Amino acid sequence: MGWLAINSFRTVVRVDGKGRITLPLYIRRELGIEEFSSVELIVDQVRRELVIRPITSSGEYLMNLEVQLESPEKVSELVNLIVESGSELKIINCIPNPSKCLVSVSVADSTAGERLVEALSSKGFSVKVVEE
Repeated sequence: MGWLAINSFRTVVRVDGKGRITLPLYIRRELGIEEFSSVELIVDQVRRELVIRPITSSGEYLMNLEVQLESPEKVSELVNLIVESGSELKIINCIPNPSKCLVSVSVADSTAGERLVEALSSKGFSVKVVEE
């Protein structure tokens, strides 16, 4: 009989007084989470679950943008402009009425991020850089 491959495991960590958790070293190594990496937090309110997913490595520059849209149909144009700029779209969450998207993109550096904001603005998008 062969070994059973384990693709997932569970662990328990504590939340400190500031609401922080520490990911154990073996989990960080397994998922490639390094110091200064960015992770996505996915909250399922119905099941009361929190999923932590790595989205960048320590060498990547992550930029968070709030983009106002004239209409929901402009989402595809927004995505195309981001990709054409050479940036990598990591997360996009759009909210109708008024149309707004919260976007996380990986860019080469802060200069590339500034160029992306300028490119989006020149196409009529209202863009605000959101600090973490």
